[in-house]
Order: sequence, then C-alpha cells, then structure tokens
Amino acid sequence: MGLIPRTIAGKIRYAYQGIEAVKNQRGRNEITIRVRPAGEERISETAFENNVQPLIIMLCIPFGIIWAVAGHIIMGHSLFILSLFGIVAMAGVVSMTF
Repeated sequence: MGLIPRTIAGKIRYAYQGIEAVKNQRGRNEITIRVRPAGEERISETAFENNVQPLIIMLCIPFGIIWAVAGHIIMGHSLFILSLFGIVAMAGVVSMTF
C-alpha cells in the first residue's frame, strides 16, 4: 500500500502510510533494542579499567530509577517534573560513583 493523501479543512494535507509502514518500524525498533545496550557497554568500557564496571553501572541505574519511583509511591508523592530531573541527576551520580 502506498500513501493515502487526505485533506483537513481544505488546506491541511497529510498522508497515512498504512499498517505496513508500522510493521517495518516495529522490526527496526526490535533491532535497536537488542543492539543499543551492547553499544553502550562498548563505549563505556573505554572510560573504565575492565569490562565488569560498565555492566554494574548498567544494572544499578534501572534499580535506582525503580526505587526512586517506589519511594514516591510509598511517601504518597506525585512524580513532578522536578522529581524526574532528580531521577536523571541520580542516574548521573550513580554512574560517576563507580
């Protein structure tokens, strides 16, 4: 299927690519999800002395984010934009600690 052009209010034109384009994008996303962590580890290995430290950091950051969100839930607070800034900063501190 090709592009299906449509017009809104006589002036705005857009095209729907169809379900096949969505399926193609899904395949590319699956490849990215599998390849990206390996690439991140290879890049971070250059900054550390051995291969184990980047793996430790890659495991610590998600756990830190999970516990930060859990702490907000336990304390009954909402996740505001400043909370999200703090979580991102915390991820940076965790990676700089090792």
